[in-house]
Amino acid sequence: MTQIDWSQFLPSIVSELIATLILAVGGIAIAYFRSSKFKIWLNKLFAYFVYIFKWFVVEKWYFSLPFCIVIAFGIIVFRLYSDWKITAFSFAFYIIGLLGWGLSKIHQIIFMSKKKVTNIARTKFISIPLRPGFGNSYLKDRYIDPPIGDVVLGGAQFQLKQDALIFDTNDPKRDYQPFDYGGYQVELQLSETVNRVKSAYFLINSGNSKIIYANRSMGKIRLVFKDAPSIDVELILGKNIREWCPGNVGDYVRETSSPETVTNVWGGMSKNGANAVIDCLKIPVYEFMKDCYLEKITFVHNFVPQSPDTMKVHYSVFGISLEVE
Repeated sequence: MTQIDWSQFLPSIVSELIATLILAVGGIAIAYFRSSKFKIWLNKLFAYFVYIFKWFVVEKWYFSLPFCIVIAFGIIVFRLYSDWKITAFSFAFYIIGLLGWGLSKIHQIIFMSKKKVTNIARTKFISIPLRPGFGNSYLKDRYIDPPIGDVVLGGAQFQLKQDALIFDTNDPKRDYQPFDYGGYQVELQLSETVNRVKSAYFLINSGNSKIIYANRSMGKIRLVFKDAPSIDVELILGKNIREWCPGNVGDYVRETSSPETVTNVWGGMSKNGANAVIDCLKIPVYEFMKDCYLEKITFVHNFVPQSPDTMKVHYSVFGISLEVE
């Protein structure tokens, strides 16, 4: 009987297994690099680098400048000298270090009054109107006796006029950017850029919130800054957004699971006589982005039809308010 010499095939088998493993790992890595999670992580990393650079160069210039001078002199000394002169330069470095410390103290004394004023400054709210052309429906056409006027909802101040417009992603009226998969995004350009933004508040709820769409992303809200990475918040049905009319008959998502970001701020009746609500979604802004200017807000709508439902889940924005300090 002929015996097979497996030693001839083992190297090629091992090589093919290693190649397959490398391809699998490479495919997973490429998929992760193209995912939204990696992009969000990369944006946050870039924002941290920007913050550190601003802190070191702009805010702490009285420390960074002497430090750079010390390094420059140190390079020159160790490049040119190798005798007692190094000692003299060491004392010079020490004096420069003390000078930097003294400048920092002087800086604190000079601007102490300014800091005190900043610390006691009161937080205020800027209500962002939904202008005609962007708004596509009326708040009064959806609710019976909705909140009107200068009102405080969810700890934020909103200015809702008698004929306040709302933005419903189910029927955009203005220019929008379509996506290949059927969704789209609409941009709300602010009339003036705003800095010192602490948080953004949105009166928001979803429509046609069938249970089959629970825990799925129906879109996102993006805060776009002029000189910093944007902040994206996914709208997950059942997590931070729910049905606007829980009184409707059927299997709807009537609750949320993120009380730290979304709260119920109003309860009443719809025009059809069913129980209806308005929720407030809070989007905090990172501390290191307080000096950055917010220039627009982008609303992304994902088209996620699910059989046997013939309609699509969507969301409505009833009001926007920016908390600034």
